[in-house]
Amino acid sequence: MICAARGAWSLKAMRARKCLRLRLRNLSLWLGLAAVLGAGTARAGLPLPPTDPWNELPVATLETKPANALKLGSVTVWLEFNTLAEVMRVAGVAEIAHFEDDKAAFDWICYDNAALHQRLWFISDTDNGGAQRMVTSVAAQFVYSNSSDGCALLPKTLSKVALDRGVWLDSSEAELAQKLGEPSGVLRDWRSYYSNHRMVQPRTTPNEAGEMQDDIAESSYLNLRVEDGHVVQLIAGKMTGY
Repeated sequence: MICAARGAWSLKAMRARKCLRLRLRNLSLWLGLAAVLGAGTARAGLPLPPTDPWNELPVATLETKPANALKLGSVTVWLEFNTLAEVMRVAGVAEIAHFEDDKAAFDWICYDNAALHQRLWFISDTDNGGAQRMVTSVAAQFVYSNSSDGCALLPKTLSKVALDRGVWLDSSEAELAQKLGEPSGVLRDWRSYYSNHRMVQPRTTPNEAGEMQDDIAESSYLNLRVEDGHVVQLIAGKMTGY
């Protein structure tokens, strides 16, 4: 289940999360996705998620995660917690597409928010999303075509969409400055917001070093394309691992 707003049903209350077990993989996997896609194979004819121009992440400068969850109406989808299947239980059945080559592999589903001419992708990296296909990143852009290109239609009850920091498509540069602060990096018409923190995860048994805790890295990024002072594309993700 998906975590909903206060008073609504909550996945976190219904399904306890196991110990953090995801490995922190090269976050530039998504940032260099454009170069990867040409050499790989994609199963199903669904539109691929948008890409950005970074080959690697800038230096982390944010104290607070720029993206931790996505809100759709009263429903919240938590990165690295909720699965593609759980998204579909709330938003409706969508075809799961798959891409892989020798550098990357991921699954995704997509929805059209027709009233706002927006397309939304939920992406699960094969390594970090695991067999459960946890959502590791989301992406969105404006789409003005009359064709859905195979993407499912997002229910009207979920059409009010935003990241947990209050940023989304059509956010202004003034809103970005207010809600996110200065970007960690700027490349042409793209802004990158990146945080990377260490935290301690208790263990029930000693690790290889004989310690009863693990040092965990938690990284979060939000990459935005800005045109005429407003966001027109975005890619947000989160990865946690040793």
